Amino acid sequence: MSNKEFLNGLTPIEEDFMRALWNIGEGEISDAIKQMEHSDTPYTTIASIVGKLEEKKYVHKVGKRRGHLYAPLISREDYYGRTLKYVVSNFFTGSYKSMVQYFARNEKVTREDIEEILRMIDEEE
Repeated sequence: MSNKEFLNGLTPIEEDFMRALWNIGEGEISDAIKQMEHSDTPYTTIASIVGKLEEKKYVHKVGKRRGHLYAPLISREDYYGRTLKYVVSNFFTGSYKSMVQYFARNEKVTREDIEEILRMIDEEE
């Protein structure tokens, strides 16, 4: 993984654009920029990033108003799932149990949180 890539092959600014696009559903680059944390990034830079996201098959053009409209090709849930799978595989030797133990040990998740998660799992079954 190059130092420019983030967990799932996206740089932080690419991920920022994707979060904005997930929020709006589809739109022009300028629509997404308004939703971005890096909204001060020049339009031309964001346009270049969108081109890279097209190459990576994360977004596609869906139509045209004044400019091109873009929509995500991957859902937020799929991306988060892939990212979590990457984290578990590469940092917790593939064990979700180890990940939960880590968060419990570091007081990021409480016993009550775990009990609530178990109730949610029971409800899903």
